[in-house]
Amino acid sequence: MLPPATVADYVESFVKRGFQEVRFIDPTLNSHPRFTEVIRRLSRVNHSHQVSFFAELLAHTITDQQADLLREANFTEIEIGIQSIDPHVL
Repeated sequence: MLPPATVADYVESFVKRGFQEVRFIDPTLNSHPRFTEVIRRLSRVNHSHQVSFFAELLAHTITDQQADLLREANFTEIEIGIQSIDPHVL
């Protein structure tokens, strides 16, 4: 897994080059041990919302803080799977 600073550096270079979308191809992006820091940094480098992000996440592990950071970073598309049989999660 890339360190949060490296992820942010890549995305910052994409923003500078005019990219409009970045898709994280990882079936469980939020399993990154420093996921909150990753999305916090993405929020900073994409403060203008020039880039929209896509990711696949495990829904039952998202905190309210992470949900807010995902919105701030401009994650406009999130795919979640049904990896649980817990009625609360579903």
